[in-house]
Amino acid sequence: MYVFPDNLKTWLIGDGYFSNPYNIDPYFTGRFVGGYYMSTDVGYLRFIFYSGLVGLAAITAVVWKACLICRSRFEAQKELFGLFLLVNLLVWFKVSTDIFLIFALFMMVNQDENDTYNRKISLANENTL
Repeated sequence: MYVFPDNLKTWLIGDGYFSNPYNIDPYFTGRFVGGYYMSTDVGYLRFIFYSGLVGLAAITAVVWKACLICRSRFEAQKELFGLFLLVNLLVWFKVSTDIFLIFALFMMVNQDENDTYNRKISLANENTL
């Protein structure tokens, strides 16, 4: 559900809540009432309610930079990483997801190992022709 912030402070720096802080049992001895803060599950709005537009811009910048790093390291898969970024930004219209983990896995690959692998693949392709 689309529920927008109603004050400037929330728009700028957020309220600091991802889940509903009200009506919960801190000791988990009774009925647990959870849910999203302000009853919205929209990814962009959840980030805004948590950390404001400043935090949303920071999170988006981190994912964007990870995409650029992966695109420069893996030349053959440039479109794949662009598609991951596009999917991430589109899915945030419905729910907050963390596709950054996919980028993180690729960023852990050593550049030298990747270059060696690409040379072996290109040599194998040349030998089959």
